[in-house]
Amino acid sequence: MVKKKKESLLEVFETPPSFFTELISIAGCFLEWNEKVLLLKRLPNDSEGNSWCLPGGEIEKNETAIAGAIREVNEETGITLKQKQLIPFNKLYLRRFSPLFKCSFALYYVAFSNQPSLYIDQTEHSEGKWFSFEEALKLPLIEGGPFILNYCFKKRSALSF
Repeated sequence: MVKKKKESLLEVFETPPSFFTELISIAGCFLEWNEKVLLLKRLPNDSEGNSWCLPGGEIEKNETAIAGAIREVNEETGITLKQKQLIPFNKLYLRRFSPLFKCSFALYYVAFSNQPSLYIDQTEHSEGKWFSFEEALKLPLIEGGPFILNYCFKKRSALSF
């Protein structure tokens, strides 16, 4: 069964919808420390400026999703991850018709026992902060953000440590 949540004009699917051809592939990480998630605030002049999102971005040509997630986290936050730290959360599929946008979003999970130092890339984001689940959902999130965060919290809760 295909599950989807329509938010604004963006549809988010847990399985690829019929006739879905991605235009880009992105990867991101749900980073957790002390039962809080790291979110980044987009620059005011960027698309969806001043909204919050998970660290992540477009996967480069000839790059695996996990390598893209590791690279993006490092570029945006200064946090260096090792592949063995990342737990895959599967992919989500995002679709919007106007303007046309179709992408697969590979999500990964990393839990930290100690708070990592952050070095936010000021050319991409204005700040990064750790938020509880309740706090995160009250923020102005990027389009699809509430569904994606709820999905991540659900997947995280299903993990056994």
